[in-house]
Amino acid sequence: MEELFALVKTDYTIIIAVLYFIGIGLRKLKGFPNNYIPLCITLTGIGLAALSSIARLSDYANLAALVFDSIAQGILCAGMSVYVNEFIKHTLKKSE
Repeated sequence: MEELFALVKTDYTIIIAVLYFIGIGLRKLKGFPNNYIPLCITLTGIGLAALSSIARLSDYANLAALVFDSIAQGILCAGMSVYVNEFIKHTLKKSE
């Protein structure tokens, strides 16, 4: 698991928390289907990672590197937020 956390750059770790809370909010919406939450989280993660990358535009040699980094980090952050959600659900679950 530490290897996965090592893949997410430190500049993007706040996105994991933001996506986690967005997922909680979407789950509480009555009209929003639960099976679309991971897709929505992923697309939002890519968008937030893109905004973060654009804010640090001088760090990138070209536009392709920025786009790749945004997509990869957005997907990783979305996956980590789902992992955090599952971890919390299963550790707080009462043993039967």
